[in-house]
Amino acid sequence: MDNSKKELFMPICYMYRNAVELGLKRIIIEDSHIERTKALKILRRKKHSILGFWNSIIDEVDKYSNVPVGDTTLNDTTQYIQTFHDFDKSSDLFRYPCNKNFHVYFSKEKVLDIENASSCFEELCNFLDAVDSMLSEIKNYEAKMALYYDY
Repeated sequence: MDNSKKELFMPICYMYRNAVELGLKRIIIEDSHIERTKALKILRRKKHSILGFWNSIIDEVDKYSNVPVGDTTLNDTTQYIQTFHDFDKSSDLFRYPCNKNFHVYFSKEKVLDIENASSCFEELCNFLDAVDSMLSEIKNYEAKMALYYDY
């Protein structure tokens, strides 16, 4: 890969990671059954932790997903998120050249699999969009049923 494309890797990873974080936040605030005040506390407490956000909704996703026994999708998703979290725990690796103590990130050249990282991020973003749609439809259905049964 030529150097101009290599220089795009970090900004691309930042955008993917940000998309995952925002997708999780959107699920928590808009489509989960978490009460709004509690959801806002989760966002404040977890800040940028994609693992923390995922852990706050995984039980609800599991409850409503109705997946067959033996399906590994939620475990695979947890592994993806755990891997991304472990790689960038403070969520600043892709944003800044160094940490708060001025230790430079990537001071040594590393070989990274750009296509694999991109594929994993895209799969995760697609999955989170599907979760968002699923929970949104469930909440819409519940709202319609509540109107129906109020009469």
